[in-house]
Amino acid sequence: MQKLLIVSAVPTHPTNAGNRIRILRMARMLMEDGWEVYFAFMGSNAEYHAPMAAYWGERLFYLPPPKPDRRLLSRIVRKVKGLMQIDSVLRRLIHKGKYGVDDLFTSYQQAFVQEIATRNRFNVVIAEYVTMSGALLCFGPATHKMIDTHDVLSNRDQKFTQKGVRAKNVFALSLNEEKKGLDRADTVIAIQDQERRFFEELTSKKVITVGHAVELKPLATERRERKKLLFLGSRHEANVLSIQEFDEKVMPLLRDTLPDIKLLVAGKVCEKVKNLRYGKMMGEIDDLQVLYGQTDVVINPVLMGTGLKIKNIEALGYAMPLVTTTVGAEGLEAGIGKAFLAADTPAEFARCICLLFSDQSLYRSVSASAYAFAEQYNKGAYEELNQELNSLSE
Repeated sequence: MQKLLIVSAVPTHPTNAGNRIRILRMARMLMEDGWEVYFAFMGSNAEYHAPMAAYWGERLFYLPPPKPDRRLLSRIVRKVKGLMQIDSVLRRLIHKGKYGVDDLFTSYQQAFVQEIATRNRFNVVIAEYVTMSGALLCFGPATHKMIDTHDVLSNRDQKFTQKGVRAKNVFALSLNEEKKGLDRADTVIAIQDQERRFFEELTSKKVITVGHAVELKPLATERRERKKLLFLGSRHEANVLSIQEFDEKVMPLLRDTLPDIKLLVAGKVCEKVKNLRYGKMMGEIDDLQVLYGQTDVVINPVLMGTGLKIKNIEALGYAMPLVTTTVGAEGLEAGIGKAFLAADTPAEFARCICLLFSDQSLYRSVSASAYAFAEQYNKGAYEELNQELNSLSE
């Protein structure tokens, strides 16, 4: 049996975020395909240890927390660096305000991966995000090296700041730094075709597209009388700004036509959203089927971002009618107008939602098309990855 190692600073458990779901689903697919999959977790958060160990067992490499440096001089240096924002100043000087590709991969983590590589032989290693690409340097030419990019990270600060997100809150690389990380791989994985084309321009390495296969659990569609909307998101500031703008600009328009409409907000975004006039905070919900079963229409009024909006494709897998923006539809463009509705202004967004609630035949049609789209999407999600890995054993 061939052995594969996933190196990630993102845990797979608890599985309550889009990137965690993606990593775990891909790992499960690889196991089902006959790979012996191991997981090297680059975080040392104690809260993740038990759920990670329960799932991975002996195939988990868990980074122990570093021993604290109690030397007085070291503590003083760290304090001074923090007060003077030296790291931020250095980034501005070296990377024009952006990060370096290895800024999140410490020498402590590198030593940990090097020890794993020395004691084990892996046929394939996958680094989750280009920021973990430094781990690939620990493996020799006999190991096939891959990067699951998730997102384009270069110059993403420009996209976010145009929409009002503070640049200091956006992790961004320069083009040269992203290329530096990508060039360490034998194969680069893009999450959707638009980003694949970008990476193909940036690196000479082979680029494949691997989408996000979702659970298929169609729910009943006769639910319009409740008129409940759902937004599910992480703590990212882009999600916070998007749902706040929806509450401020779209909900008043909706209530003019649908005075009893309700907005449910779920996920870690609830920790940062303040003073929504119409939204009810649900917090984190472990069972998505229960959450979706309580709502009628899923919304994702995302204004900015990269990658594939995993919460969108997840909703389609539950046959949920979805209204999102053209940014949210990136990577899923073939489904616009059939599997889901897309709108970019408050008036358009409100009109799409009102249409779904006023026309039950449209509601049922969008729901059925959503499920069919997700089903078809799943069939091709891992096709290129399977072909790439199968070619290694030929």
